[in-house]
Amino acid sequence: MTALNEPFSDYAKLVITDPQATLDQLLASPLADSQDNITLVQYHLLLSQCYYNLTYPQKSLEHAQLAVQHVSAQQQPWLYHNTQLTLANALEIVGRPAESLPGLNTAIQWAKQHNYQQLYLQGIFSRGIIATNMGDYVGALGDFQRAYSLATDDPNSLSKAHVAAMLAQVYEYRHEDSLSIPYFEEAVAAHRLNHADFDLSIALFGLGRANRSIGQLELGKQQLLESKALAEKVDDIQGVAYALKELADIEVSEKNYLQAERQLLEAAVIFKQAENHQMSYNVSIALVNLSLKTKQIDKAQVYLQQAKAYLGRFDMPIHSIGFDEIHASLLYQQQDFQSAYDELTKAFATYRQYQNTHSTERLHELRSRFEMQLAQQENEVLAQKNAIQQLQINNEKSAKLQLMLIIAFTSIACLLLVLIIYRSKVYKRKLEKLVTLDELTGLYNRRHTLALLEQHIKMASRHQKGLCIAMVDLDWFKQINDSFGHLVGDKVLKEFAHVFRQGLRSSDVIGRIGGEEFLLILNYSSSDDAYAVLTSLASKLSHIGQTVGEPKIDLTISAGLVALQPHDTVESIMALADKVLYRAKDSGRAQVVIADRVEDGQSPANIQSVQ
Repeated sequence: MTALNEPFSDYAKLVITDPQATLDQLLASPLADSQDNITLVQYHLLLSQCYYNLTYPQKSLEHAQLAVQHVSAQQQPWLYHNTQLTLANALEIVGRPAESLPGLNTAIQWAKQHNYQQLYLQGIFSRGIIATNMGDYVGALGDFQRAYSLATDDPNSLSKAHVAAMLAQVYEYRHEDSLSIPYFEEAVAAHRLNHADFDLSIALFGLGRANRSIGQLELGKQQLLESKALAEKVDDIQGVAYALKELADIEVSEKNYLQAERQLLEAAVIFKQAENHQMSYNVSIALVNLSLKTKQIDKAQVYLQQAKAYLGRFDMPIHSIGFDEIHASLLYQQQDFQSAYDELTKAFATYRQYQNTHSTERLHELRSRFEMQLAQQENEVLAQKNAIQQLQINNEKSAKLQLMLIIAFTSIACLLLVLIIYRSKVYKRKLEKLVTLDELTGLYNRRHTLALLEQHIKMASRHQKGLCIAMVDLDWFKQINDSFGHLVGDKVLKEFAHVFRQGLRSSDVIGRIGGEEFLLILNYSSSDDAYAVLTSLASKLSHIGQTVGEPKIDLTISAGLVALQPHDTVESIMALADKVLYRAKDSGRAQVVIADRVEDGQSPANIQSVQ
């Protein structure tokens, strides 16, 4: 087989655009157990795809596994690899993406070798979705960009609009909502033009959520309401529930708490019926937060127990951390302070463990991918060399032809070697980035920042140019972590880094050298210039509480500012900056202290408020 048989080929054309109608037709014509294996495989294959598109995880997996049981790679390779692709999608949606990759990669490789372009396109598209959910955004973008170049505008198959929507999701997962919006808009326009209501509902949902995230609440609400109406029109019940959850978030921001609770409870019923445990958990947590916000502690306790029933700590590590923090908030409001402290301690320990594990896994993944590609390319070079040798033996009587063949294949080998070197450098740069950057904020880490400071001091001394350094500390950051949780604290750190990075020149340097401590290197700057930069940046921090969703946070900084003198070393100028910073903190925080070297470089002056 190289295509599905009738009537399954007709059903396959409708799976993307109208999965609910396709599902109804399939369920209305059940197969007998005596049917031949090929028919059973196609039947369960399409059922799994329908349930996948309608977000019924367990049912999608159940039928994918039934399809795989009735086909082998030796007898029906094309059909077998299609079932492997469908199984990979089902494993991803039930939260087991790592298990899906071996079979999926084999299917992609087979489709590429045998020139089955549609199967190859579907394979790399599915792998992009899995990479997105596993946090491999670079790999996801690579797969989606290749898929976009291969896809057509045909709405009855995997089209450019479908790929554009997934490209948008990559940026959405990276919290770059403004970058996701053009891709969502492209998908919305294409699906609206083709009257593809099911796909249009999904694209409008993503666009509405992105606009809500950037503060366009009214526009986002309109798009989510249209998404809900379209989902109801095509009987996509879970699509209705997804829209209801996002609409509830908007109602909460507008303080319409009763309406928000009604919408969340309606969504909870739908997700429970669909056995969508992850979304059932998310909705239960949203109800907990709403109850805490409205001081309904008993309700919060009930909803928290519901969330706990859906929580799988092994499969949902990030959710587990969030659960512990919310549990701590509830205990705090119940005045069980010791238990609240214990829960926060557990959440912090789990978060650190997850961070370490995740960082290690990402590093191993990059290294493994680099080594695998390098080995593959070396094998290609060896294969080319063997081909050259064989040609030399077979063409001894034709010296001229033999010489031409040697030159041709040697050139290919050289090109492959150049490619190996180029890719080696690319992966080396990726590994260097992991070593030099702070994973949370994206700023330089302590070791690299201090190395850069030494370079800049030497350069400033050689060219006799002004240079200042500033040691910056976020005021009362421990209280932010204690009051709002470490996840909010991490968001504050990332937003602070974003504000400062945007406000500095390309010649300046900022690095994270401690938990909430940062070092700025300001080139070609006097003390007055550097002071002006710091006060300007500090004034831009007032919005951070709103940005991270906690308006009560009023972030300020304390800073110690030192201008370079000819005799300074890294150690001496850092020690002075650190001393000046602590003078700023001892003087009440929310201020910049400029070092005064009158008394042996140790007497700070010019204390200024930056609150």
